[in-house]
Amino acid sequence: MGVRWTSLNWWMIHVERHDNLIAALQRFRCYLFWFHPLVWILDRKLLLERERVCDELVLGMRIDRSVYAASIVKVTRSALVASWPGLPASQVPI
Repeated sequence: MGVRWTSLNWWMIHVERHDNLIAALQRFRCYLFWFHPLVWILDRKLLLERERVCDELVLGMRIDRSVYAASIVKVTRSALVASWPGLPASQVPI
């Protein structure tokens, strides 16, 4: 599988798990209880856990780990290029 299919699989797992809805509900809870630091800590830990689970599910599809790593680097680099306008992609600090 190529880099694009790997990224698409990762996104589809997020969609199947309704992670965007869960993230919105978590964010709403943070807004309601903004004054409580444990709510923000829990929000961060749940975000990391959601990402870890999706990574494991993608790798469980027998996708080559190097292809998956390359797709993550490619997506990260493109996101950084958008935040560093005028800088060539090869010079964006990662």
